Amino acid sequence: MTIPFALHGFREGDAQIILLAGELDLAAAGEFCLAIDVAEATSARTIVVDLSMLAFIDASGVRGILAARERLNERLILVRGPPAVHRVFELCGLAERLVFDAERPREVEPVGRGGSSPARRSQRDSIRTPSDPVRGFRGEVRRRASQAVLAGAIRSLRSKPPDGDRLGW
Repeated sequence: MTIPFALHGFREGDAQIILLAGELDLAAAGEFCLAIDVAEATSARTIVVDLSMLAFIDASGVRGILAARERLNERLILVRGPPAVHRVFELCGLAERLVFDAERPREVEPVGRGGSSPARRSQRDSIRTPSDPVRGFRGEVRRRASQAVLAGAIRSLRSKPPDGDRLGW
């Protein structure tokens, strides 16, 4: 089963966050490169590419990340993906060349409604509810990725002509 690609870009403080979910393959590489171009044009001091929600990456996705690294240098932060995604970088010999953070850096963490003090953040992160079993950064990533996938599906349905053909996807 193919997991649709979803990309969600947003600004947090001095960082532009690009959250990737699904499969970053040849069909999605152009959208990813466009998102990097848009992020590069902003005044963001840091551009964070979060791979933690990717299910798959192919050579075209790796090529896009390498091109971003060459253009942005230290301005780019990569958040490590799941083992299957990170294994691709290891097989290509790039895991040592590219610097991956285990999670998004602390200075670009999302700020909740209760403020960003460490005491409030730890209190908020320790609360678990049945509707959101993982709070804090991971919960926020899952929520935003779900929203991005849903928004993509809605766009797809709206662009579908009445006769059932899929055009322009």
